[in-house]
Amino acid sequence: MPPGLEAASEEEERPRRGIQRREGVASVKRSAAYAIAMQRWSEGGGNPARRRTRTPDPTDSSISNRKWELGMQAWRKELSTVREGETATVPSPR
Repeated sequence: MPPGLEAASEEEERPRRGIQRREGVASVKRSAAYAIAMQRWSEGGGNPARRRTRTPDPTDSSISNRKWELGMQAWRKELSTVREGETATVPSPR
């Protein structure tokens, strides 16, 4: 790290991380894959015995960045799978 620059503390980083996470969730919810998945699920599509991946909680600061990214990836993967007509559920990394 260059002299004079200090690593951002967790307290300084938390608000920025929360904004980025909320924007990430909002972006997915604006996608065609999300709209199609919501429509199919509301029509009773999919295997009712399977548990769907929940929307990652952007306000949960206890989730590390790595786990957050894995959760977002699993969520997007499940949405695209439903969009393609399959109903497989991706396990949540939590």
